[in-house]
Amino acid sequence: MKFLLSLFVIAVFVIKVHAQSIKLPSGIEYRYIKKGAGKQTPKVGDFMTMIIKSTCSGQVIFDSKNINKNGQNTPVNFPVQKASFNGDVNEVLRYLHEGDSVVVRIAQDSFYRVPQAQRKNLIAGEPVIYNIGVYKLYTPAQIKKIQEDYKKSVEANAKQLAAFKKQQQAQLLLQKQQAIQDKKQEFELVSYFKNNNITGQKKLASGVYILTEIEGTGDNIKMGNEVVFNMEKYLLGGKKIESNLDSAFNNMKPLMTTIGQRQLLMGLEDAMLNLKKGSKAKIFIPSKLAYGNNKFPIRPNDTIPANSIIKVDVEILENINVLEAAKKITEKEDIEIQAYLKANNLTATKTASGMYYVITKEGSGASPVAADEVSMNYTGMFLDGNKFDSNVDSSFSHVQPLNFPLGHGRVIKGWDEGITYLKKGTKAKFILPSAIAYGKNGSGKIPANAILQFDVELLDIKKSEPLKKVEIPKK
Repeated sequence: MKFLLSLFVIAVFVIKVHAQSIKLPSGIEYRYIKKGAGKQTPKVGDFMTMIIKSTCSGQVIFDSKNINKNGQNTPVNFPVQKASFNGDVNEVLRYLHEGDSVVVRIAQDSFYRVPQAQRKNLIAGEPVIYNIGVYKLYTPAQIKKIQEDYKKSVEANAKQLAAFKKQQQAQLLLQKQQAIQDKKQEFELVSYFKNNNITGQKKLASGVYILTEIEGTGDNIKMGNEVVFNMEKYLLGGKKIESNLDSAFNNMKPLMTTIGQRQLLMGLEDAMLNLKKGSKAKIFIPSKLAYGNNKFPIRPNDTIPANSIIKVDVEILENINVLEAAKKITEKEDIEIQAYLKANNLTATKTASGMYYVITKEGSGASPVAADEVSMNYTGMFLDGNKFDSNVDSSFSHVQPLNFPLGHGRVIKGWDEGITYLKKGTKAKFILPSAIAYGKNGSGKIPANAILQFDVELLDIKKSEPLKKVEIPKK
């Protein structure tokens, strides 16, 4: 009975020990901290990516983070080898999977296989402890591919770096050549001024010279301003290459540009910022701010030579501050609209955009919204009552309702806004300032900055299809 009881106690003890740790035939013991989801164990020749650290008597014997150049505790690839002695940790590695974390205990004498006298500062009998975390398993073929891919990546990066360095060197060479060219052209300009008894010119920071002959009045030209001007361009030697004052160049109209949109030579725009309405000036532009270091074709069988200094005679006819001009036009048009309303005894509603509308017959239902399709009748007139378009007057040859989706820009802004104030069956009068009609450019019969009035009728509204809710299938 005592014998049977003893066997039971031993069996319980063994089960408990096995639940805590696994002992291999060599005497090595290991215990799982965490079991991973991996299914495969490595074979000799495979590689394990892992973090591994061994200690004994409080001293670190090995730490994989010391292999990393950056000293960080990141996983390192180790080849799986055949265990060569009883204390060889490779024996444990053969049983591990991806994601496993284990603590390994190896007897000190098995681990070192040398007399205690050769082990400095270690306490005799204390085990060597390994902490191992397995991240990935790789076959030799997979490692080879990783190495080849890495080699290709390194080679590609090396090529990119070489190309970048070559580009840098080419850029530095261009900069040196440009510096030489700048110095040469500066000397050429100074000599030109001296030889032609030119004085009073001002050099800008960009390297452009400007000789103002007539100062002009008002404010200097600013970025964003619209400028109307006359211009004649010459090579420094005197050859004329462009003009809007010479009939030989087939353009005798004043030129117009918006400063800042780079429609002109960089050097010319730079110089214009120093001029005013009425200014006349001669502008001398180094090639880097003109046509650069390549030939530039200007007319059939005629080119501007590379690295040419350009002289420009310019006269500023108009210097228009677009924002201020638009504000003045808006104020002027609003006065005209109010005078029209008063003269015609009309009571209108004004909106934030500056439009006025009068409901002459109220409709019913909901007002249309963006994307709804609307059907309209209309007659368009100037403030003096003269018609310019209509779909109810047969003299305009398109007597049929006008259909379009609202808010898509198919019509002028004033319409896209004004129709949202109407209901089906509503008749109304829209009075639109030019900013929300055809603006400063006009269109066909409609001149620039024209105030327009429309008698409109909203015939029908077709509601836009609502976006369908997309049901996401449940997993």
